[in-house]
Amino acid sequence: FYNVFLPALLKLQAAHLLALLDGIETSRNVAADNAALPAPGLTSVPRATLPTRLYRAAGFYPTKTRAIRFDMLERLADMIRPLLEEEKGTKSTKGFVINEAMMSIMGCSAEELTDILTALGYRATCEKPDTLETKTSEITYWHPAVQKPRHHTLNKKKSGKKRTGSKPKNNPHSPFAVLKQLTGTNAASKHD
Repeated sequence: FYNVFLPALLKLQAAHLLALLDGIETSRNVAADNAALPAPGLTSVPRATLPTRLYRAAGFYPTKTRAIRFDMLERLADMIRPLLEEEKGTKSTKGFVINEAMMSIMGCSAEELTDILTALGYRATCEKPDTLETKTSEITYWHPAVQKPRHHTLNKKKSGKKRTGSKPKNNPHSPFAVLKQLTGTNAASKHD
């Protein structure tokens, strides 16, 4: 699961401006929405009743129970990646275990981190420990969920051949149509 963000847009004024613009576009109560957004400096907060797109505009990734700032998700990914790479080196299929450092940077409990990892596309498997020295009866390991490959069949028939016939209609108001008009005019004036 990937999120693309610009770090400069996570700063307080930029994030509030983006949230304000989103509120204006969706005709929401902008003052109330901006007041309900996470306070400056918070990296993870319990989720309020704000819409998903408003959280995203303000630089947060919303899950069912929490909203997490995008740069904190990147730090979480930086913690998980080496654990998964280490697993590849040992040819183990166990995965990684939630640790205190992950909960600390997310500012949440283990149960809330479970919800965050699930929302990010990880799945949990429980196993009994190998040794009797472990005090818990089960250990929860986390793995990236296996994603099915997406097949793009928009322009193909079931036989695999490309569709022939009708072309998509040109939108005269698209920037490409305007560009075509401009280049057509310039090309005609060059030949005169």
